[in-house]
Amino acid sequence: FAQQIRRMTRSAQLCIFALASPAAALPPAHGLWINRRTLLSHGAAASVLLPLRKAPAAAPAAAGAGVAVYEIASAALDRRSYRGLRLANGLQVLLASDPAAGKAAAAMNVAVGSMSNPEAWQGLAHFCEHMLFLGTASYPDEGDFESYIASNGGSNNAYTDSEETVYFFDVGAGALPGALARFSDFFAAPLFTESATAREVAAIESEHSKNIQSDGWRTEQLLRATRGVSGHPYNGFFTGNRATLRDGGGGARAALLDFYGEYYRADQMDLSLLGPQSLDELQRLATEQFSRLPSRPGPPQPLSLMSPFVVHRLALVHRLLLIRPFIPGTRLPCQRRAAMSPPIAIPIGPPASAKYDPLGLPLSPDQGGGLGSGAVASPFATLVVPVREQRAVSATWCLPVADFDTWLACKPQVALSQLLTARADGSLLSLLKRKGLGTAIEVGVEEQTRSFAVVTASLALTEAGLAAWPTAMGHLFSYLRLCREKGVPSHVFDDAKALAQLGFRYAEPSQPQAFVTATAASMPLYRPAAWLSGPSLLEGAGGPP
Repeated sequence: FAQQIRRMTRSAQLCIFALASPAAALPPAHGLWINRRTLLSHGAAASVLLPLRKAPAAAPAAAGAGVAVYEIASAALDRRSYRGLRLANGLQVLLASDPAAGKAAAAMNVAVGSMSNPEAWQGLAHFCEHMLFLGTASYPDEGDFESYIASNGGSNNAYTDSEETVYFFDVGAGALPGALARFSDFFAAPLFTESATAREVAAIESEHSKNIQSDGWRTEQLLRATRGVSGHPYNGFFTGNRATLRDGGGGARAALLDFYGEYYRADQMDLSLLGPQSLDELQRLATEQFSRLPSRPGPPQPLSLMSPFVVHRLALVHRLLLIRPFIPGTRLPCQRRAAMSPPIAIPIGPPASAKYDPLGLPLSPDQGGGLGSGAVASPFATLVVPVREQRAVSATWCLPVADFDTWLACKPQVALSQLLTARADGSLLSLLKRKGLGTAIEVGVEEQTRSFAVVTASLALTEAGLAAWPTAMGHLFSYLRLCREKGVPSHVFDDAKALAQLGFRYAEPSQPQAFVTATAASMPLYRPAAWLSGPSLLEGAGGPP
């Protein structure tokens, strides 16, 4: 954490935007000020000091041929029971049995996202997400999955992020077997019909048109345009539109088949499954439906065995922690799995991130000013007139992650959030309020990979604060400089750790769909025993190294 504070006090690492109401008069720009969509940090939940309960492992005979079974640590007060699996094809599975659950739910995380878009096909990963819902070999009708889920009291959706694509649904418990049969076919035999391919581009175009009116999306694209390193896939066009996807023609279907055939394989997927059924029954369903998923990259399947999507994805409330960049000297996710599991013969290919991990940081303060202005020495200011009336100023840093496992264990963004959002006398927020400049501070990680993190601190401003935004941001950097020079008291981390422990111990069970979506997204980051506690634990004592 101290290392990140030192980096953040160097303004050369800075990218900032300021948002104001359209009618507001903006003061002169003196630095690069960029407002981006800010996200609350992935805060509290648990500490290693919390007593953990282990779910009983299945008897060896129940595991099935080539299936590894893992115990999952959970909070002592958690009413649910858990079991981890790795199927013979490499698919990792988290099972959660909750007799009190009113619905069953499942989510599949595929470790490929928009950073893997081919340069000539911007938005292809997102397009593939849409297409998987539009018919499979066993269920060729385009609306079959959605109709089945809706008729059984459920809902479904999906999202594509930088390094992952997550599909999820919930449904009446008795309809889970039929839902899993249809869901598993997404990842075994989608159709990608030509008619659906051309038609679904219109849905992508509609989503892009909606995004244009989103202040968060606009400023995110502006940051990449002004500070993005040329050639880095993080700075590509993630959503895609009619132009980049060539109206669904011009080889779009062939590109989809190639993308799906290369990246959609079991050894790069993680499934989370929850229901009122017993663990043994959930294991039977998972093994029965998902053991057939392919486990190695290869040429696309015959065209009669591929698929499409008709449901629009929900707007993300926040980003989940992401994964998978490979750094020389570290273990790939597939190598982590091999180290923690009994040996199983699984043909494993390289992760999607292997193509872009060596490229370095995607954002740099040394890039030109963009917007046709030519090169501008850092720092410079970008003032943004928003679509919706708001007053905010945000600082964004792109930080290198030297040791991803240490970052995950210590979660420096949690301690940073504790420092910057504290309301006690003497805090940054109390100073801004006393001077009439600001009303709130939010801190969050907008992007997290094994090699870099994009961290944002956003100040909600008063009218006076908007007129004096350089002063408000000056207070932020003065506070960071104070932390750098005086050091961060150890109690800051210890307090965050204690709060996390309490949050994890006494947390109410999350809704089935929310549970499976969150756990599927974070499963690749941790060994099976820590699939529940890992995203919440703050490890270490006296502060992160």
